[in-house]
Amino acid sequence: KSIGTFISANKIALSGDIPLKQKKDEFIKAIEEDKKNYLPYYYLGILVYQEENNVKRSMEYFEKAIEANPRNPMAYNNLIARYGQANMEKEQLELVKKTIKLFPDFPEGYFSLAAINFRNKNYLDSIKYAKLSIEKYEKMKKLDYSYITESLKNKYESDAYYLVFLNYVGMEKYDEAFENSKEAYIFMAQKDNELRYTMYDTLVDIAQEIKKTNKIKYKEYSAVLNSLQFAEQLVKANKDLQERKSGDKTINSNPLKID
Repeated sequence: KSIGTFISANKIALSGDIPLKQKKDEFIKAIEEDKKNYLPYYYLGILVYQEENNVKRSMEYFEKAIEANPRNPMAYNNLIARYGQANMEKEQLELVKKTIKLFPDFPEGYFSLAAINFRNKNYLDSIKYAKLSIEKYEKMKKLDYSYITESLKNKYESDAYYLVFLNYVGMEKYDEAFENSKEAYIFMAQKDNELRYTMYDTLVDIAQEIKKTNKIKYKEYSAVLNSLQFAEQLVKANKDLQERKSGDKTINSNPLKID
């Protein structure tokens, strides 16, 4: 009965014209019917954060979701994020380590550790764990974590690629940033993730700054930007062939000029 009530509550929660209190009441009703059903707690944690920006209450619901079902890594993942927003750095790190221990093949545990290391400017460790999360995603089977949709998986993996890039920029290792951008950009273009445009713009800014002092290096960087532009066009052409549609956002021209 609780599952049926939860399904009904979830449908109501997805409706934009239903008052927040009614949405919450429906999930609470499912909890009252079965306090061992972790799903209402989990979705209440999402709901109160998204619609009320209530970080503390969101944490409480995710903690209860974990208590009801300690084998759902997404509850840990959301609680890790809330701890970060609440500046509970010690608790966040402890939970990340616990998540990795409990779910060694769950990529987001490693991504969270990479993000913490990036925040603390431990760039090499951040790169190591971000790359490990990418590796875990590449090996992930659909049945392993069926609740992670293909689109969500692509988003998370794009985030990891972008974090690797940000670490190289943070270290001012621009050669590595440009070199690693190639694989990252192609992946993001194939998955239509817009982080690639942010990455491209950052590369343009770096190249423009380098131009003032090193024209040879500037030409090398400009060549990489041209290759990214070409990759964008190839991906788009392939999508057009497969989907018979056009009009996707692309970088139409490289704003840099090779002197």
